[in-house]
Amino acid sequence: DKATLWDRLRRMNPPQRILLAPRADRMTRMLLVQDKDPQVLLSLLKNPRLSIDEVVRIAKSSHLFYQSIDLILKTPLWMANLDVRVALIHNPKTPLALALRILPTLPDAEVRVLAKGAAPNNALRQAALRKVQGGEP
Repeated sequence: DKATLWDRLRRMNPPQRILLAPRADRMTRMLLVQDKDPQVLLSLLKNPRLSIDEVVRIAKSSHLFYQSIDLILKTPLWMANLDVRVALIHNPKTPLALALRILPTLPDAEVRVLAKGAAPNNALRQAALRKVQGGEP
């Protein structure tokens, strides 16, 4: 029962949720992906049953931090997915240096969207604009 699972997760302290995340089933992962603790999200990324859709939801999280972003970038299966890359580049928590590594892998249409102002910061918008205008990011 989802309500019971939600109550059980709420009663857990962060270390307990961190230990649960790498072995959590799909329903539990759906709830843990909403966790505000960045360590829980990092631990969740280590779950071998994680789907691409769940990685996209984590990549969009406002509670993401550097180690999680780095793990996503280092996982070829996840970085091969356009939705994951787009979620990371639009996340304001993604450091500029990492976002600039993602930018050249995006289709031109997405780069144009970033150049027109959808980028989370001005430096990334400027890099996208340079790429659209024919220069390097």
